[in-house]
Amino acid sequence: MIELGAGTFTLNDELMFTNNGVTLRGQADGSSRLVLGNGFSTTSAAAVIDLEGRSNITLQHLTIDGQNRNDGATYGVYARNGSGHVVQNLDIQRLANDGSFGSVGVYFNGGVNDSSILGNTVTDIGVNDNFGSGIRVHGDSDRNVIADNTVDRTGRGGIFALGNNADALGSSSLDGLVIRD
Repeated sequence: MIELGAGTFTLNDELMFTNNGVTLRGQADGSSRLVLGNGFSTTSAAAVIDLEGRSNITLQHLTIDGQNRNDGATYGVYARNGSGHVVQNLDIQRLANDGSFGSVGVYFNGGVNDSSILGNTVTDIGVNDNFGSGIRVHGDSDRNVIADNTVDRTGRGGIFALGNNADALGSSSLDGLVIRD
């Protein structure tokens, strides 16, 4: 387990994990802040935290602040082809549109299964964007739980569950959802 103390941690590139089964935990009061440094750019990274190809990663009690930078991260947390993730009690805020797909607070983009997105607050994500959203679960991602999240001020919408069949959620579930405009 990696535990961050209170403070602001500046990232000049996306945070990626080289191993499975890692927990990154901040302080319960949200005082562990990840912000984008001057070297952070969408030409080198699209996500603040990238879980692609990893499994059993737990992220808890972190604030991710994109600082409304148009050249900053497109995604707060991005995952593809993994399972068993827990994204819990994060405060993801101020991700601006970079002019491409659109900003997303938490994005499970295909092949993410048996994972949870719980108790997060996602605000000011792609506010003036056609595709900005708080949480997006997409493409063959099954048995995920999205519960007790608050989404406020996004471009297109709060939570998207998209798939290739009529039941876009598959066997995933939404519970305790709060969306504000």
